[in-house]
Amino acid sequence: MTTARFLPKDNPMTRRDWGALTVAGIGSQLSCDDGIGLTLVGALSERPLLTGITARLWEDADALTLTHLLLESDRPVLIVDCADMRLESGRWRLFSDVDAGLSMQSRSLSTHGLGLAEALSFAHTLGLAQPVHIFGIQPFDLAPASDLSPQMKERLPHLLRALERTVVSLTSGFSVARKVQARQAPNARPVVTDPVP
Repeated sequence: MTTARFLPKDNPMTRRDWGALTVAGIGSQLSCDDGIGLTLVGALSERPLLTGITARLWEDADALTLTHLLLESDRPVLIVDCADMRLESGRWRLFSDVDAGLSMQSRSLSTHGLGLAEALSFAHTLGLAQPVHIFGIQPFDLAPASDLSPQMKERLPHLLRALERTVVSLTSGFSVARKVQARQAPNARPVVTDPVP
């Protein structure tokens, strides 16, 4: 069953003091670290220091549901998700939607397989115009379980700080990023990654 949970409208993250951004956690709470995107976005929504952000929890969403949810958004989107990027477990990486879509078609990036890649492709075909980024976290464990692995729980403070910095960077830089991207070659998109602790 697919559920899209929306955080309360009086949540401080819905104020528009920063640039507007939808931060969407996707994943499943029943597959151990696959729930990290949901956990991080839920925690981010409780932080009073970030405003102008709309937090969404897109739990167990398939490709067509994700396509619909992306097209409903009238602002840039940051998807937070568990991702197999062949990195050390617990590390994160930020991708543009274009880079993530290409990576997911050639190898497994999202733990949802082609679901996210297909959703991005469908959404672009149907007219998605706003920027989409993916904040991917390499899992430790994807076994059936209703809680994060102990190792991922240890990484939560670091991952939450990294996500907050990413949100601030994206909300303050969308207009600048579009101008820079227009001048760059198509293959020159930067990929931001987790610094080695």
